[in-house]
Formats: sequence, C-alpha cells, structure tokens
Amino acid sequence: MTASRRLSEALPSLVLLGVAAFYAWVSFDYSAQTRAIPLGVAGLAILLVLVDLASQGEGAVARRIRRVISGSGAPSPVPGLDGQAGQRHAARHELAAFGWIAGFLVLAIVTGFYIAIPLYVIAYLRIHGGKPILVAAATGLGLVAVLYGLFEILLGYEVFGGLITGDYL
Repeated sequence: MTASRRLSEALPSLVLLGVAAFYAWVSFDYSAQTRAIPLGVAGLAILLVLVDLASQGEGAVARRIRRVISGSGAPSPVPGLDGQAGQRHAARHELAAFGWIAGFLVLAIVTGFYIAIPLYVIAYLRIHGGKPILVAAATGLGLVAVLYGLFEILLGYEVFGGLITGDYL
C-alpha cells in the first residue's frame, strides 16, 4: 500500500482527531464542573480514533486490534447493493438497527438510563455483535459507571430514573 493511499484512508480519522483535540482544548475555558463532559467526550473520541488508526496498519498489533474489534461471531458486512437480494438484506439491516434504537428508547423511558444502558449494551454486543457475555457485561457496566461518574458525581446532575421509579418525562 502506498503512502498516499494510507494517508487518504487515515484522513477522516486524522480530521476527527483534530476536531476532538480542538474540542478538548476549548473546553478548558469552562469552569471545572462544566468542562467535565466535553473533556470526557473528547478524551473518548481521541482514544477511539487512536485505536482506529492503530488498526489500519499491516503489523501484528493492527491485526490483533481488528480481530478484537470484529469478534468471532460478528456478522459479515452488508453485501453489495447491486442486486435485489443485497438491497433487501441492507433494508433488513437498517430496520434491525432502528429496532435496537427503538427498543433502547422504550427501555430507557420505562426503567431509566442507568438500567437501560447496560441492558442494551449487553444485549446488543451479545446478540448482534456476537461478543462473549463477560466482554459484553464488562462493557455495559463500565459504560454506565463512567456515565454515573460524569453526571451524578462530577456534574451533580440527576439522570432520568424511569417511569417505574416515579420520574416524569
């Protein structure tokens, strides 16, 4: 692969890296409590972009990252859309994606975000992504712990607890 092709493939990630770094830099103008969310989002974006850039290489580390990201039971990419079978498959794929989002929204409204987020992440990673249950559970619980820390502890913001706990929309 030529250097110009590598650069053209990495360009979107590099642009996002620049945007995230700028976002983090600008957030330092805010008060300590206000900048917690922008710094968390920017830091996460930078981390994900760096993982993406590292996975684009040809070496053993890049192959390992791609293998971990794709998972053993991950679905294959959507086939080309040149035939009707490919278009039907793509349409089902999109409907399934919207179904997952709709399911999460209903679950979040009924149970609240701190219950809905780990349940959604675990179910999605296990069923759709084919990840092992321990990886899915660790991801879901880790994500909700980070969100709890950012919103409840750093910002002092109470997150919607769901209709079953008596919260109102």
